Amino acid sequence: MRLRRSQGPACLAVGGAVVVGLLASRPQATVPSYRADHLACATFLESARSEVRSSRGAAVSAESGGRTGRLNIRAAGAPTGIRLELWYDSLAVWRETPTMRLSPDTDGLVGGRWGGWLAPEGRVDLETRPFMPPEILEVTDLSELPYDFFPPLAPTSLRVGEEWTDSAGLSIERLPDSSVAGDALGRFRWRRTTVTTSNDPVQITEHTEDRGLVVWAFDRGPVEWTRSVVVDSDVRRGLSDGDPLRGRVDQLIIVRRLPDGECDRDSCCRPPESLSN
Repeated sequence: MRLRRSQGPACLAVGGAVVVGLLASRPQATVPSYRADHLACATFLESARSEVRSSRGAAVSAESGGRTGRLNIRAAGAPTGIRLELWYDSLAVWRETPTMRLSPDTDGLVGGRWGGWLAPEGRVDLETRPFMPPEILEVTDLSELPYDFFPPLAPTSLRVGEEWTDSAGLSIERLPDSSVAGDALGRFRWRRTTVTTSNDPVQITEHTEDRGLVVWAFDRGPVEWTRSVVVDSDVRRGLSDGDPLRGRVDQLIIVRRLPDGECDRDSCCRPPESLSN
């Protein structure tokens, strides 16, 4: 992993012996958690790409899609948790099939706010969502974006090499730390496997594999992360004939935090009305 202070990939210019010495001087059981001061004024560059494939009998179809955007986050502490507001200040979305390509204008969504609450381990509770223009919905539905944006964190201390699991299929492992310019960076790998089945109006089984790696600055929060989500679906009972419908979605998301000084101080960092109540 190549990193520089508070930013994304760059040349790591710290010798191995120095890294070892710096890490040895810090507790190895530091617990990362989301805090309001980590996200009081944060801007992230996000890139996502999806490949979708479906088949039924001999018929096969495939398409792809994606987005790139600059997502702003403001957070404020409250007695009941972390109050959260998110919005894009730039966004491009696209969808491509063998016969067409859609790349709608996103002005109707840029600036629209998601609002809600963020728990220390990364769980989000949404209260408000921006309006999704129909032309964007033809390509992607971002209504629930914040639910899957933040990497999950373990609620307990992990030493390097230790792993935490829960009863819902999530496991988080702490990888060897790194350090840049005296800044300690933790690295955590997660994996979450879920299987869901619905029977109305047809029987659909979905197997989801969510994997990722987050680089965490202990004094600033998340620095960058990658996320891979694979969803395999199988539709059987309730179709007009006996051939099952199978589908697979592969999605790769890459997020990098910009240096805090690069956000628009007027639009990003002034206390919003929704967070001051």
